Amino acid sequence: MARKTIEERLVEAEQRLKQIKEQARKRKAREQAATKQRERKEDANRKIRLGGLVVLAQLTDADKGFLLGALLDAAQRQQDQQYAARCKAMGDALLNQQENENRSSAAAQAQG
Repeated sequence: MARKTIEERLVEAEQRLKQIKEQARKRKAREQAATKQRERKEDANRKIRLGGLVVLAQLTDADKGFLLGALLDAAQRQQDQQYAARCKAMGDALLNQQENENRSSAAAQAQG
């Protein structure tokens, strides 16, 4: 068996390096795609949760302009401590009520 020349070994090493670089490129592309997909799912989930708040507030049939205006007004007024506390208290009360109803419903289904 003849020994490989230095040139042949160099060509093989360059080919192996090229393969390794391609594998690394593909792995990075897969990781980026997975990250992008995860971010899209998180964004969709966040939007669904926010939409759920609109449903809970019974504003699903509200005019889009009105709804956006109300949100913009709240955004401007959120620095007002009394306003923010009043809004939070109303929201927390409804969320707690909804949570209690969900628990009662789940318990009734488990018994039935």
